[in-house]
Amino acid sequence: MKRLTVLFSTALVTVVAVSPLSAQQQGQQQQQTQAPAQTTLTNKQRAELAMALRGVDVTNSEAVTKAVLGVISQYPSLAPLFTGEAIKVVTANPALASNPTTAANVVSAVVAAVVSTYPAAAQPIVNSAVKAVPATLKNVVVPAMVDKAIASVSTPATKAAVLNGAKEAVGTTPSLVATLDQVAKDNNLTIDENSDTDGNQRYSLSDQVAESFVSGDQGTDSGIGAAPLPNSSGGGSGSNPGATGNQPAPSSAGS
Repeated sequence: MKRLTVLFSTALVTVVAVSPLSAQQQGQQQQQTQAPAQTTLTNKQRAELAMALRGVDVTNSEAVTKAVLGVISQYPSLAPLFTGEAIKVVTANPALASNPTTAANVVSAVVAAVVSTYPAAAQPIVNSAVKAVPATLKNVVVPAMVDKAIASVSTPATKAAVLNGAKEAVGTTPSLVATLDQVAKDNNLTIDENSDTDGNQRYSLSDQVAESFVSGDQGTDSGIGAAPLPNSSGGGSGSNPGATGNQPAPSSAGS
């Protein structure tokens, strides 16, 4: 009888000792959940992107786009980082570095496909893309990139996000700001002329467009999905069939 009592007591002690460990594990899980967002690609991720682009003809916009989307699909939350890195890689190739027109075609196709696949991240995607374009190519590539990205999405809010991402990256460069402003006017977006020092809020929905958007007349950019490759028909909803998926578009520009 005494032996049974000792065993029972030991069991109780064991249970009490395990309980604090469980609480500690929960705390560690909570810390992992609250970890800061990744701001740069790891060496492993860069290697994966390089592997995906290895052997790809960088002048073939469809092939490059397919390779980039394939890698991003494994890391959806890092779409902006992978887009920027991919642009750095392909524009470093002499075939694009010495040919602004071809570079504009390839970069525009990649950015439009990524933006239409992940419209809720349109602003950081475009921002990262513009920053990655070499200075010698910016005047040709950026306008083409913005035009195609704007055309790849349906909602005014996402279009404004594309423009704000580009504006934040180009700063106060007069020719590029003028180009972005013209695109905004073409899409009936409001321009804040005093936002040069805070460019990520320069473009927003006009009252008329906002009312139409709320009433459902402007279509939707519904998020993560299979982005159409260049010259394909797409498969999403709203006024532009190329925007597909499940992630909601930003509710307002610059947010």
